[in-house]
Amino acid sequence: MDTLQTENDKAAEDIQFFQNHVKTLSECKVQYKSMKAEKKRVSSHNKTLRKQLNDVQQKCRSEQPLQEKISTVQADNRTLQRENQEQRNQIKTLTEPVTAPRQEGDNLLKDLRELIKGVERRVQEAKRGGCKQQ
Repeated sequence: MDTLQTENDKAAEDIQFFQNHVKTLSECKVQYKSMKAEKKRVSSHNKTLRKQLNDVQQKCRSEQPLQEKISTVQADNRTLQRENQEQRNQIKTLTEPVTAPRQEGDNLLKDLRELIKGVERRVQEAKRGGCKQQ
């Protein structure tokens, strides 16, 4: 009877052991399914991120030549601005001798017109004064 009891106890322990393992196995299976779904979601997100990364890298590759072109245009613009200022200075230097005498001539003409008006007024006044004396 002792042997039978021992065998029953051993069998009960084995059953308990296997039930615990089945329970653990079931929990692992649930976790596996959950992780499998999570892996699928993360993989999809990773794929999206890779696509976005490729797009950004492509834009960066195309932006670098644009930055170089912008730098070249800015340098050309600065050069043209310097040349523009130099040409303005040359024009000013070349036109000063031409405009200065003209300005002086205009001033002389203005003075002469004033003198002529003054003389004409005196002549008119003299005529009026001469008409009254007769």
